Amino acid sequence: MMQVTAVVPWTRAAEKALRSACTPAPPPLSEPAIVKAVGLVGWEAIGFCFLTQAITGLRSEFNQKKRLKHSDLCGGVESAYNRDSMFARYVTGAVGAVLGGLLAFGLFELNPASQQHSPSLPVTAPQSGPPQLVATQESVDGIPPKKTGQLRPSGSITLSEPAFVAFNDWMKTFERTRSEDKQALISEGVQLARRRRSEMVDLIESDPKRALELSVNRAQYSRLPETIQVELEELVSAKGDLEILGALPAEGETVKPLIQQVVFGTRRLEAFLYGRRLGEPTRRQIALSGIVLDGQMAVDENPARMLAPEEVAWLRSLQTLSITALCDYSGQRTDSQNEETVVEIAGEVIPLCTAAHAELLNEETIEAEASGGEGGSGGVLLGDPVPSAYTEGIKDIIVIRIDFSDLDGEPFSLATGTNIVLGLDTFYREMSYAKAGFSLVGFGSEVTPVFRMPRTAADYGTNDPSVLRSAARAAATTAGYQLSTFNFDLICFGDVPGFKFAGLGYIGGPGAWIRGTSSVGVIAHELGHNYGLNHANFWETSGQSIIGSGTSVEYGDKFDTMGNAAAGSKHFNARYKNYLNWLTTSEVTTVSQSGTYRIYAHDDPASTGVRALKTSKNSNTNYWVEYRSRYGANKWVANGVGIRWAGLKNQSSTLLDVSAGSPDGKDDSPLLIGRTFSDLTAGVHITPIGLSGTVPAGMDIVVKRGSFPANIAPVAILNAPATNGAINAVLSFSVSATDADGDPLAYFWDFGDGSFGSNSVTQTHAWIGAGEYAVQCTVTDMKGGLSVDSVLVKVGNPTTYRIGGRVWENGVPLLGVKVSVSSTKMGLTDSSGRYYITGLPAGAYSVQAAREGFAFARSGFMVPLAVGPSRQGMDFVVIPSASESTLPLVAAGSVWQYLDDGTNPGTAWRQLAFNDITWGEGPAPLGYGDNSEKTVVRYGNASNNKYVTTFFRRSFEVANLSGILGLTLGLQRDDGGVVYLNGREVFRSNMPTGSITYTTLASTSVGNADETAFFETEISRSDLQIGTNLFAVEIHQNSRTSSDIAFDLWFEARLAAGVAPPQLSADLDTDKVVLTWPDTGLEWALMTTADLTSTLPWLRLTETATKGQGLCTLRLPLTGDLRFFKLTPP
Repeated sequence: MMQVTAVVPWTRAAEKALRSACTPAPPPLSEPAIVKAVGLVGWEAIGFCFLTQAITGLRSEFNQKKRLKHSDLCGGVESAYNRDSMFARYVTGAVGAVLGGLLAFGLFELNPASQQHSPSLPVTAPQSGPPQLVATQESVDGIPPKKTGQLRPSGSITLSEPAFVAFNDWMKTFERTRSEDKQALISEGVQLARRRRSEMVDLIESDPKRALELSVNRAQYSRLPETIQVELEELVSAKGDLEILGALPAEGETVKPLIQQVVFGTRRLEAFLYGRRLGEPTRRQIALSGIVLDGQMAVDENPARMLAPEEVAWLRSLQTLSITALCDYSGQRTDSQNEETVVEIAGEVIPLCTAAHAELLNEETIEAEASGGEGGSGGVLLGDPVPSAYTEGIKDIIVIRIDFSDLDGEPFSLATGTNIVLGLDTFYREMSYAKAGFSLVGFGSEVTPVFRMPRTAADYGTNDPSVLRSAARAAATTAGYQLSTFNFDLICFGDVPGFKFAGLGYIGGPGAWIRGTSSVGVIAHELGHNYGLNHANFWETSGQSIIGSGTSVEYGDKFDTMGNAAAGSKHFNARYKNYLNWLTTSEVTTVSQSGTYRIYAHDDPASTGVRALKTSKNSNTNYWVEYRSRYGANKWVANGVGIRWAGLKNQSSTLLDVSAGSPDGKDDSPLLIGRTFSDLTAGVHITPIGLSGTVPAGMDIVVKRGSFPANIAPVAILNAPATNGAINAVLSFSVSATDADGDPLAYFWDFGDGSFGSNSVTQTHAWIGAGEYAVQCTVTDMKGGLSVDSVLVKVGNPTTYRIGGRVWENGVPLLGVKVSVSSTKMGLTDSSGRYYITGLPAGAYSVQAAREGFAFARSGFMVPLAVGPSRQGMDFVVIPSASESTLPLVAAGSVWQYLDDGTNPGTAWRQLAFNDITWGEGPAPLGYGDNSEKTVVRYGNASNNKYVTTFFRRSFEVANLSGILGLTLGLQRDDGGVVYLNGREVFRSNMPTGSITYTTLASTSVGNADETAFFETEISRSDLQIGTNLFAVEIHQNSRTSSDIAFDLWFEARLAAGVAPPQLSADLDTDKVVLTWPDTGLEWALMTTADLTSTLPWLRLTETATKGQGLCTLRLPLTGDLRFFKLTPP
């Protein structure tokens, strides 16, 4: 054993040679680097490293020291070239080359015995500063993603945006114009530059990549007059901080969830990111490139910026870039390959001989940035972690309590602060399987006295929160606290005005602000940001689908403290635990092929083994499957698995709701045993098939990968010996299921009362209340095929009613359509297209059908539908996608005239001729008391004796009635409302029957979601008139002491789109001719003629077709005469 210390100068070539010759590979070296190694030494390895270093040093050091360093390329230039130091390095390098060659090739032997030892040399770099994570990027099925986009110089992309094309054309004209004539062009140029500037500001925010592509390079900039330059963006290339912060809003407040900033010294800019930068946490002192305009920076995903040829020529014209420059990689002249490429990194201009070398340099800079090497962050959390001291181990926290002259008093007591740290330690230890936690107060962590800040709370609230943090940390330092000994700091204070957050924290770096709360959940959330986590989100599709069109709702994952900041049972999800290395690679199974897998509850601290599955959705996203056992009160969590999307770096996770649109919201989002989730595009099919029956608890899951295009769905028939029973009576059910492919099957039972059965072919169930219940059994082959059958069960003597029917597509039943009358009353169609909505009190209902990718029309009935007795045969049909369009006649949020003085306008106000010139006017929503209205109306002088009724009017135009297929109205009314169209009442909602006066109270008080809901009804086309039409609406309170009122309305027409009529069929039935065609939701005219060859006209039949089972049917007497029939638009 021998200890070796080698002192080497730093170059990229030297580092690459050293790292390739020595295993395991060391981290990137700094300049100068002292590499200490202890181990068995093979002199050949040392000689090889020495030789490689010496040779490449002769070449690379010369090039490196000739690089031009620019703090401002338009200003002074600093040369790093030093003849004396270069001469010394040449001499040292030459000697090193000779000695290294002798050692490497065995021509000079210092220790013959050492030849028997391993030729590899373990190398480690000295540690300094806080622990850091090496950034890696999660792969998709083992394939690592590409780090960046291709380097391109500014101006190499084709312009298409008019404002940019116009300015670019002007710039070319200006450059071609003689100097004495340029002045005449400047005024036009200023106007074009200002128009371009306006669009560039928008583009930086909406599409930063495109903004960078359209930027003006420095050579172009230099040729423009100052009056033009001040309108253009600033090119930036420098070292700075990329700060990413997560904010949690205070109750009743709204904040920007993710704050992205770039800091250069004292200059702070709002950052807009794209590409790989979107997945980055906070990073300090890294190479940043981009453009700045109006305090906003479009940040390039690449640290390197490739200079355009005219920029290179411009630099050479200034004699700041040598014509005979040498490539840092090849050692040859940069023009030797006829592919000279010049890049700028952190203000340093680097000439290279090929574009490939530019790409290599860019990638190496990214790697150094991610690993904390040259240009790295020096201790801040980076990328995806490997085992690291940053996210593991016991951490010391300093809780800095502060107050202000205008916000006096401690934010919480010392005892509360002590308990906060204890709560954090308990929560983090449990989540991390004792891999992470916090030292208690007095044993490493501290809660400070209350420090008075030098400025007022009101003043700090108008500044960036970093100003307050700096002041608080300075106060703690002055008081004697050594902040460098703490891993994390919490700045805690009262409700500072101007700040809208309850918590704010750097993502991937120490530092959090806690405002007006002592909640362990909020603070655990912010520390989660410090550890590197983003918010835990939810995919919102408005109940239309699981993974279809939607938006990611910030904080929407109610099961995760990074979504619902509550700590306790709300552990970070399995993806986040893996990101923090609390769940290691061996404890997460990557599924790339079909199989059956077992996972254990990841929220049980006693669990071991595999606790999550991941499988790829696409090249950027994985599906993550987890099981939890800490939600015993939630039957769905206890008997299902959670499914989330997650990116490959530290992007937010996104919870999926496999029961989207159900009455139970996100509570039933888990995928229950026996159900299959399928992403057909990705070829992913996930089915939990049963609890493991182990301690700790687990779940067995079948995952199928593939598209299975020839798959045949199973066929299921539900058997129910009895469909009537008493309350608490046990009824038995079974399902007969076959699968043509011989696939194993899974079974899911829904009993219509919020309960479900096990994964088996037989079930028993008892209901505790009288009513009608739709029992459904879903049979799946676990690879995308399923069959659903249902039966209606009557228990006891129901006092409620039901709506039933079927949904058809061209005469074929359609599965999986949600038919609803409200957000809590709905049914799903089975394989026969049948649905039931049960448990309805007598009343009028608006019945809607929804399934993503489909549009539906009611077949043979209109809404509101009177229920009591039950209504059956309420069918829907699919409207062909191109068969109709929607025309808004009155949009929500429109401007209305209103009368809000408590007087009685009689009935004349409902007529178009009424003069409302003295009424008020404003956009909807109109009302008071909800803080969401755009126009506030009056309620009188007494809050306990408010006006009962407020009146609204709006006119609209209709040019043609012939193309209108149907009309739908939506009314927002708090509490009740009556709608008149052209003087005739067309809709009444939450109002009593009979005559309505201006003192009539609404039937019930409205609250919660009904305050903002739109209640829909169908309007007859006969109620419209060509020309001007008028809506008159009166909104009534339920009580004169009601706290609020709200009104809005929308009205839209469905228009025919000129599609071909459906297929018409004719059959004989004794003495009748039976004509049938698919019910498409459109009204078609049936025409007849006796002769196709003559000039006889086509005549429209007046008989009415019946509708049912997705078909229109018309029976006509058989006369013996020859007749022809066709369908035409009405």
